[in-house]
Amino acid sequence: EVKHLLELMAIKRLCRIAGIERVEAGPRGATITFRPTGHANPAGLVAWIAQQQGSAKLRPDQKLVLLRDWEDTDQRIAGTRRAIAKLAEIAQAAPKQAAS
Repeated sequence: EVKHLLELMAIKRLCRIAGIERVEAGPRGATITFRPTGHANPAGLVAWIAQQQGSAKLRPDQKLVLLRDWEDTDQRIAGTRRAIAKLAEIAQAAPKQAAS
């Protein structure tokens, strides 16, 4: 239980970096809701989705759906953490906007 709690705290920290408001994970994958401000690097996000070969889709309501096969809680937590870590990495790679 403590291990899961620590993993969830790490996921929560990564969500802040990635601009994620909500994550719902189940045995068939995860649905990720971004904050109203959106992802910090939309171009990078779209490029990453394209690389996923159909296992990641952006729905019309701007929720990201990850199609996975997670059989137990440990796989679900680990898989969710890897995906959100990647989204946080993409967000941090966003080009800095020049101050006007």
